[in-house]
Amino acid sequence: MFKQKNLLIILTVILSFALIISPIYSADWTMFQNSPNHTGFTEENSNFVSNLWSNKICSSINSTPAIHNNTLFLISSDGVLNSINMINGTINWHNDLSNNVSASPIIKDDLLLVGDLNGHFYGFNVSSHNIKWTFKAPKAIESTAVVSGDNVYFGCNDGKVYSLSIKDGKKNWNKQIGGKIKTPLTLSNNTLYFGSTNGGIYAIKSNDGSSIWNYTTGDEVLSAPAYSDGRVAIGSVDNTLYVLNSSNGNLLWKQEMDNKVISSPSIDGYNNNVYVGDDSGNISCLDLRDGTLKWSYLTGGAIKSSPAILNSSIVVTSSDDTIYVLNKYSGNINMTYNPGAYLFNSPITTSPVVNGNTLFVAANDGYLYSIDLNKQDTPLSPYIYYDITIIILAIILIIALFKFNNKRKNK
Repeated sequence: MFKQKNLLIILTVILSFALIISPIYSADWTMFQNSPNHTGFTEENSNFVSNLWSNKICSSINSTPAIHNNTLFLISSDGVLNSINMINGTINWHNDLSNNVSASPIIKDDLLLVGDLNGHFYGFNVSSHNIKWTFKAPKAIESTAVVSGDNVYFGCNDGKVYSLSIKDGKKNWNKQIGGKIKTPLTLSNNTLYFGSTNGGIYAIKSNDGSSIWNYTTGDEVLSAPAYSDGRVAIGSVDNTLYVLNSSNGNLLWKQEMDNKVISSPSIDGYNNNVYVGDDSGNISCLDLRDGTLKWSYLTGGAIKSSPAILNSSIVVTSSDDTIYVLNKYSGNINMTYNPGAYLFNSPITTSPVVNGNTLFVAANDGYLYSIDLNKQDTPLSPYIYYDITIIILAIILIIALFKFNNKRKNK
């Protein structure tokens, strides 16, 4: 009996130690804004902490990465799908989809789903690294899809919303809306929410595409809706953030911003806060219930990305090539990171993604960055040595000009 107790104690210690040293991961960030309702909110944390790294993946990136089975999936603007090791940023493998891509990938089980600018929508098996099926739409697909059960939904520049079976890519239905459907589709309670370049915001049934309601804004809608507690928040190019009743499309409130709202809102339902950026560079926090402005922070460039919310922080990227981590309650700065080292700035229009305490951001210049949010630690800028070289050359030039002027004076 004594030996059995000792053996049980030893086994318990071993198992506890194994849990401590082994990685425990949270739910993956498999789609735009982390969930079908596109709130950008994550509360299930993990003990995953990546190394600090930056890696030049490609020449240009316009889409936000997705995370599945501890792997990052990122598509370059020219359509190359990259599988990337989250620990060190190395590329595991890549596959050329052959067409330009601006939509962000989403993942369901082992199937990665994304459309391209030539109208192809792909079901790509990430285990076999092969295209499982392809659906051809008549025009470009800029809309990021959303998936539910065995079906995937996306908008197209032909003005239609499509529903496909993820098993074989066969069309279930399509719904003519008008304009171009460029916004990511949001899904909640069997209802799809989205906007159009014709200025409309729409709600349709996910089972057959039949109309529920629509609301007309003053200009194009390029922002993705965020859904929470019966409210749909969405921005418009008419410089306004709208919050509508999700059941009937009635306006609950609207707030005029300082410029176009292309950024998709994020929502913290626990605190009734909605966060949104605009083209003036402001990231603002408003009360989801009535639109009261709680705080606003001005960055150095237009905000076209969507914020990510983790614990007490909100993360947003800006066209001034800076990543901002703010306190979500006050808007005070926790940290900033400028990967271009100021002399080599490139806009960041893709949205941040989070796993554990690690933040991943893809910049438009083709670099992917891993940042430790917990320690507020960042990788060394890949451009820092160029900056140092330019500064040294500038100093040498100034000294040379100074000496040349002195010689002329002494003659």
